[in-house]
This record gives sequence, structure tokens and C-alpha cells, in this order.
Amino acid sequence: MNKPFAFVATAFMMSTVAFAHGNHSAGEGAAVPGASPAQATVTRAEVLADLEIYRQSGLAALDSRDAPNVFGADYQQAQARYKALRSAPGFATAVARIAHERGETAVAAEASRVASSQ
Repeated sequence: MNKPFAFVATAFMMSTVAFAHGNHSAGEGAAVPGASPAQATVTRAEVLADLEIYRQSGLAALDSRDAPNVFGADYQQAQARYKALRSAPGFATAVARIAHERGETAVAAEASRVASSQ
């Protein structure tokens, strides 16, 4: 076997092994082209409603800083407002409103109401 051919063959085998190892090490949680996505545990309406209260509470403004002081009184107060808004009945109402605006099914909106009450 001549040296250039052996070199090319060895390089090809090594790249194949590296490619196979890279795909294997990606694990189950990695996105694989053609694979179906896992079932979401929250609806899009819940995510959007959560974003609304995140902004309402003031956490979004505080988190937009380069280094928010998470131990400061203003951050702690905003976090308490966020938790209160998240657990209030208004959250389920916002989820239902957003689901309706997005044309999502009533089943998804009901599931989000049940999930938020738990």
C-alpha cells in the first residue's frame, strides 16, 4: 500500500469515528434532524402570559442590567411581585386570553388553567 493512500484512508476512518462519536455524545436531548420534538409541558400561551407578568413585576427591567443585584431590596421586591402574580387567578385568565387570541384550542387553555392551579 502506498503512503498517500494509507494516509487518506486513515484520515477518512478517523473522521468517520469522530463523526459517529459526535452524534452519539449528543445524547437524547439533542435536536436531530427529522426527529419529532418532545411534547411540551407548557403551552405557548402559558409562556407568553409568564413573560407578561415577568415584565409587569419589574424583573425584566432589573435583569436587563449587566449584573443585576439579585440580593438587593428592589430585586427581591420584584421577585415577590412576580411570584404573587404567577400564583394569582389573573395568570390563568391571561393564559386563557392569550390562547383565545392565538386561536389555540380550549383543551390547551384548560390544561394551562389546571397546571397553574397546582
